[in-house]
Amino acid sequence: MITVKKATVKDLEDVLALYKKLLDYEAVFTNEFKKGWEYSKKGRAFFESRLKGYNSFTLLAEKEGKLVGFAMTHISKAMARQRIKLATLEYLYTEENMRKKGIGTMLLEEVKKILRNKNVPRLRLTTFLENSNAINFYKDHEFKEFTLNMETDL
Repeated sequence: MITVKKATVKDLEDVLALYKKLLDYEAVFTNEFKKGWEYSKKGRAFFESRLKGYNSFTLLAEKEGKLVGFAMTHISKAMARQRIKLATLEYLYTEENMRKKGIGTMLLEEVKKILRNKNVPRLRLTTFLENSNAINFYKDHEFKEFTLNMETDL
């Protein structure tokens, strides 16, 4: 049975370990991530602030006491938009051997529920264009292209 719970600062090491696995998975799409950043002083401070913050929350998915995924969300103000509150799904990760078992859906649905309770009207995310599995997953959950972010090397 899969359970989802809200993470606290006591879960920092578990969140860091899951984030590292996410970066390892995403390394196939880019080599721009700083390996080990999450364990640096700044990285730890970032994740700790997300675990403590009023405008942030992290969810952990567990199966039989073992962590199998997480979702981290941050709420910000969008002053130039009609919708003042805007949430960003910063990270969503499910262990590779646990994918396609509804864990990502459980995490995402709980994120949406929390945001609705906080009267946040919109949720956005970023994923790699080459990550077709993630894109299809998000489209299956009613996400649509809204903006396009582009980058170039200088």
